Amino acid sequence: LMKTLTEDNACNSLYEAKSCAIARFPVVLSIYATLCGILILAVERTIATLKYKTYEVHGSRIVAIILIGAQWLISSFFAILSVLIRSDPGYVHYCTVYVSHPRTAVFSLCVMSALEAVALVYFVLLLQSNQRRQVNEFVNNAMHTLTERYQLQ
Repeated sequence: LMKTLTEDNACNSLYEAKSCAIARFPVVLSIYATLCGILILAVERTIATLKYKTYEVHGSRIVAIILIGAQWLISSFFAILSVLIRSDPGYVHYCTVYVSHPRTAVFSLCVMSALEAVALVYFVLLLQSNQRRQVNEFVNNAMHTLTERYQLQ
């Protein structure tokens, strides 16, 4: 923006494609972090399901730190990979041209769609598993704690 505003003729200003990729990196990282957060939530819900009797009482900070670290490592990996795939040599008139490049859009949309599809299928399977477990385990709801019932809802 500063380059365009300070240029004598704004039509002559060109941006290096790699600098546009670097400028776009925080946005790409936040998108992948959000999508990866859905998968990490699925893992957390799986742990809650497997340890439904003691999950809230004996929650582990180590598990939380590992899950948060995994989320940021995975999302950083995909964001860096996305930026590397996009890094075309050359120049663009403005960074939006770089963002709308077909190679950029196809890779990002494919990865995002795959992650969302995996998360959706996983949550449906987890829901079905929890419903079966709830029927099998909780014949008499009054005998079980609220925590146990909540984790399988």
